[in-house]
Amino acid sequence: MVETNGAGAQVANLEAGFEQGVRLHQQGNLAAAEPIYREVLLWRPNHMGALHLLGVIAHHTGRVELGVELIRRAIGLNPDFAAAHSNLGNALSDLKRPAEAIASFDRAIALQPNYAEAHYNRGCVLLDLKRAAEALASYDRAIMLKPDYPKAYSNRGNVLSYLNRPAEAIASFDRAIALQPNFVEAYYNRGNVLQDLRRPADALASYDRVIGLNPNIAQAYNNRGNALRDLMRPEAALES
Repeated sequence: MVETNGAGAQVANLEAGFEQGVRLHQQGNLAAAEPIYREVLLWRPNHMGALHLLGVIAHHTGRVELGVELIRRAIGLNPDFAAAHSNLGNALSDLKRPAEAIASFDRAIALQPNYAEAHYNRGCVLLDLKRAAEALASYDRAIMLKPDYPKAYSNRGNVLSYLNRPAEAIASFDRAIALQPNFVEAYYNRGNVLQDLRRPADALASYDRVIGLNPNIAQAYNNRGNALRDLMRPEAALES
């Protein structure tokens, strides 16, 4: 990838190689992008972009501790890189280190207040901690910044359900589904809220949609059976 016919050409070829890795990464071809980032780092060990994205790949492929190490090295080279702080927060969250994760998201937001994904990810950690009001505020902020954000609407629905605000929760799930009609998780959680509201026919429709999109979710069949039981259809409930 790198030629040595002059420093300027070497740098140009290095950056061209890095951009090739980024394109492959964006296409989801992590296996092809990773060796390119590693080669860039052989020639320039302090290449911030390669360190950061290699850390992201490490995280996404189950090497989370390595991901944290690499992303932190990238942040050491550029402490004002908001995306790196947000990705560090995601990795720390997966390592069950929520306080550090929230601090990383807060730093990303301080650097880039309109960073919708950082607000969303912060909300996810807060929801896991059962800090529902704070999680709701984070999801609301993410949606304000990015109104076509189905995952934020879906998780917002989960928070509203936790806060015993079922009508608002269903409206949030409906918005997520309108934006992403094949959103399995939103249909499933919508069904659960409808079942809790003793609306089994509506819940059944949601579970049927879940199963139509992904026939391998055991809990959807179980909850579908509960809805069918409440509809006085015991044989169908037993089958489910």
